[in-house]
Amino acid sequence: MAEVQATTKNNKVLGRILAIIAVLVLISGGYLFWLHLSKFESTDDARASFTLRVAESALDYTDDRFGPSHKLITSAYRDGIFAGDDQRLRLAHMWHGEVLSAVDRHEEALAIAIDGQAGAQRDRQGWAYQMFETWHGRMPRRRRPTATKLPIPKTSGASS
Repeated sequence: MAEVQATTKNNKVLGRILAIIAVLVLISGGYLFWLHLSKFESTDDARASFTLRVAESALDYTDDRFGPSHKLITSAYRDGIFAGDDQRLRLAHMWHGEVLSAVDRHEEALAIAIDGQAGAQRDRQGWAYQMFETWHGRMPRRRRPTATKLPIPKTSGASS
C-alpha cells in the first residue's frame, strides 16, 4: 500500500514537472514565432497610407473641396513623419501649404514655404530648395488683396 502511494505521489510530481516544461516550451515557442513575424511589415504600411492620403487630398483639391483636402493632407503629413521617406514628406509639406493658400490662410502657407526652404537648405536638398523657393516666390501674388487686383477687361460685344 505504501508503494502504491509513493508511485502515485511520484506520478503527480512527474506530471507537474512535465506540465511546467510544456508551458515553458509553449511560451518560448510563441516568443520565437512572434520574433519571426515581427520581421515582416504589417499590412498597415505607413508609406502606402501616406501616399494614398496625399493622392486623395489632390483629388479633393481639384474638385474644389478644400476642407476635406486640408484634413487629408494634414493627417498624411502627420503620419508621413513615421513613413521614413524624406522626399515624399517634403512634397506633402509643400502641398499642405498649397492647400492652405487655396483656403486663404496665406500667412500659414508662407510660414510653410519659409520652413521648407530652411529645411531643404539645412539638409542640402537642392531639388526641394528650388521647389520651395519657386513656390515662395509665387506667394506675394496670391496674398494681394482683392481691391488691388487688376480688373478683367470687358470684351466689346457686337451691338446692333
